[in-house]
Amino acid sequence: MKISSLSCSLKNTKKHLYIFLFILVVLSSTLLVSGSDASSTAPEPGSDEDPIVTKSYVDLELAKFSAEINTRLSRLASELKEAESDDVNEVIDALAGKIFELAKDIHNLNEQVEDLMKFAKFGVVELEPGQVMTLGESAEIILRSGKALAIAGEKGDGLADITTDGVRNNLVTNDIVPLNHLLLISRDDGRGIRAVSKAWVLVKGDYTISDGSSGEEDSTAGEGSATEESQATEENQDTEDDSITGDDSATGNNTGNN
Repeated sequence: MKISSLSCSLKNTKKHLYIFLFILVVLSSTLLVSGSDASSTAPEPGSDEDPIVTKSYVDLELAKFSAEINTRLSRLASELKEAESDDVNEVIDALAGKIFELAKDIHNLNEQVEDLMKFAKFGVVELEPGQVMTLGESAEIILRSGKALAIAGEKGDGLADITTDGVRNNLVTNDIVPLNHLLLISRDDGRGIRAVSKAWVLVKGDYTISDGSSGEEDSTAGEGSATEESQATEENQDTEDDSITGDDSATGNNTGNN
């Protein structure tokens, strides 16, 4: 029994070995066939399908490619610079326009300040004989020395004498301008003064100075007015002296009577 069983197992082993060898042969054949097919379809090195190139050729092609890349990069950088330059120029132009507008505003403000400064303080002006000072609206003037005559406006309106509290507080044409009196001009209508002699005035506000065409006639009239005023003053002084003398005489008589 043992010998028969052993022979059966040997037969089975041989059978399995044959099967294994058969499978191995089939696989080897398959691999050889597939390898031959692959080798038949692959291009042959050095042929037109798979050319052999030299290192110098590869270096040349790489240099061409690198030069093309550098050219495109340079062109792009140039375009970017031009775009930035255009933007910068636009910004500069806009800023220049704003600076110009601001400069104009500053100039206008300076002019306004100068105009306001004319009304902020008095200025000293010297007038020669015959010169006419025409004053603007809201101007003020004080005759400090010399002689001058008033000039009324176009409609005959005079210069307001703010200093005096008397009846003659409105000076019209050819009225003598008193010294150290503050005169106010209400409108810009040609009012002013004409210098009879060299005169110094304090003025605040707008004014113009011109040579009067009828300076000699006005000067003569001014001198006449001055003479008349001097005569009137002397007569008033004489009257006051007579009154004082009369009072003294009366006092003396009363004393004698006492």
